[in-house]
Amino acid sequence: MLTLRKDDIKKLLVLGNSLTVHGPSTDELGWNGCWGMAATALDNDYVHRLYSMLCEYISAAPQLVVDSFLAVDFPGYKAFTAKNKLLQSADIVVIQCGDNMKDSEATKENFEDLYCGVVEGLRRDGCSLVLCVGCWGQSQRINEMIKSVCAKTGSSFVDIAEIGAIPENCAKFEGIFSHPGVAWHPGDMGMNRIAVRIFDEIKKHVVV
Repeated sequence: MLTLRKDDIKKLLVLGNSLTVHGPSTDELGWNGCWGMAATALDNDYVHRLYSMLCEYISAAPQLVVDSFLAVDFPGYKAFTAKNKLLQSADIVVIQCGDNMKDSEATKENFEDLYCGVVEGLRRDGCSLVLCVGCWGQSQRINEMIKSVCAKTGSSFVDIAEIGAIPENCAKFEGIFSHPGVAWHPGDMGMNRIAVRIFDEIKKHVVV
């Protein structure tokens, strides 16, 4: 199993869909944040909850890089990283995507192979530990494809489907956002539970 020393963790890279970061869309969605939908504040989304946990755990503040990453927009690794060199050479990478594609539309060619190419590209560019987060929704087929990528690349799969299946973890339960698409996302409680699930996986790979 791949291990990292606490002192060697200098950069956390998080790539994801709207659960990870979504810019303001006040008129269409009633959403004015620029963080993980539908947390009530930046510090409450799973990325920043995870970052806070990691900083406390390693007693340091590694660089945090966050970028959008839609499964339906896989551009190939070279095109993806060319826009932002900060995507390269991270000690820990979290990839969270899959919910923007229907289970019935996902194939080995249009999802699994492209996803695998991104993970392999990140590894070639010096990224150490890669964690692949499964779907928030109940996308069993896509989750199986992500697990397959993890098996091929030596990455870690983080399952969050059971968290998403609990009503109290969804923003709809909190009653803050009226748009159904926004309310489908994790609320503050769901975001924290996602962060804990990812953090628990990270700790398995970290040594003093």
